[in-house]
Amino acid sequence: MTRAFIFAAILLLITLGSWFLLGPKPPEPDRPQYAVRIVAIREYSADEQVSIANQGTEPVDISGWTLWAHRHDKAHGITYRFPTNCVLKSEQMIRVHSGPEALGHSSTKCQGKTPDLYWTIDYVWCNANGDSAYLHDAQGNLADRLQYGAGWHLSAVVPCASGG
Repeated sequence: MTRAFIFAAILLLITLGSWFLLGPKPPEPDRPQYAVRIVAIREYSADEQVSIANQGTEPVDISGWTLWAHRHDKAHGITYRFPTNCVLKSEQMIRVHSGPEALGHSSTKCQGKTPDLYWTIDYVWCNANGDSAYLHDAQGNLADRLQYGAGWHLSAVVPCASGG
């Protein structure tokens, strides 16, 4: 019984510690607030996808905004710049694709109900040690970020697609 209690207490501490370290962060006081959020990253696929949504009631022009990928195992990240005339309507989502399935696609227009944009044929998000996605507005202000992994996440036990 004592071992089970100790094990449960350790799991609780790990869970709470992870939430405090990796959970929601308070907004920075001087930073503009946007309703545009990174809502999902689909990694471990030949068609990696980052889904970004306007969760507000007003359209947001994301022309010139950047999606920056930081990888734990790399000294530098890589950047995708959103094309001109890229306006997300209220409750609209856009997907940015990477990985080998992006080969042959070159959409650079924000058109359709859920626009699909293609970044690179390289794997961007497949990393067992965790990745971070940062969305910056056209002035370089951080609009949103999504971090996942860090060794304890499911990504630590799921193998990357070949080449990732």
